[in-house]
Order: sequence, then C-alpha cells, then structure tokens
Amino acid sequence: MSLMRYETWPAIGRWHRDLDRLFDEISEFTREQDSQFVWQPRVDIYEYADRFELAADLPGVDPAGVDITLKNGLLELSGERSTAVNAEGVQRHRKERRDGRFYRSFQLPDAAETEGVSAESRHGVIYIRIPKRAQAQPIKVQVSS
Repeated sequence: MSLMRYETWPAIGRWHRDLDRLFDEISEFTREQDSQFVWQPRVDIYEYADRFELAADLPGVDPAGVDITLKNGLLELSGERSTAVNAEGVQRHRKERRDGRFYRSFQLPDAAETEGVSAESRHGVIYIRIPKRAQAQPIKVQVSS
C-alpha cells in the first residue's frame, strides 16, 4: 500500500497559485506602462554580526551591466536583461522569462557603513556586502572624591 497526500480542497491551492500569478502579471504590466523599468529581481537580505548581505537573482544578466548605487542611505540596484532572439526563421512559442530594464531600491539601516561595500556575481546571483559600523561601547566612569 502506498501513501497518498490527501487534500481536502485541491481547487483552493490551484486557485491561490493562479491568483498570485494574475496579480504578478497585473503589477508587471502596470510597472511597464508607468515607468521605464519592467521587472524586479527577487532579493534575499541577511544580517550577520559584522555586515548586511543582499543576494539578488539575476540570471542572464551581465554583471558588468548591473548598476549598484548608494545615495543618502538608499541602495539602488538596476540594469537590463535581454532575451531577444534575432535569428531568421525562429518562432517563439512561449515567453515566461522577463527581459528589459529592472530596478530595486532598499533603505539601509543606520548601522550600515557605506564605505567598503562590495559586490560579486556567482552563478547568476549578485551578492552585495555592506559592512556594519563599529558601535560605540558604553564605558564606566569612576567618580572621584
């Protein structure tokens, strides 16, 4: 006898996924109409004892074409991905990957040090490291008599 996963309402799970996809498509279309930026990469943010780290999924994007700017406590990430095929006789049957200009911005916390920020690309992921400021340690002052 094999075990099967039992779903009381399988249609609700499908409906939820379809609704998420619909809202993603609507927001992408709205952004495309309202600005020059078409899509936003997915980003994870981590905090370590000595730094913050952002990991941005940018497969198919040339790392040299990614702009990372720090200005007034705001980190901006932008660039462009092109998936256009310009060969004769090619007919596209499906397009699921976003191309065009992308943009993300993040407000940096006060503990972030803007000096010494570094970025590297590995396997289609851009890692941005932002060191933390050295925080002033409390000191105990002796009162003399």
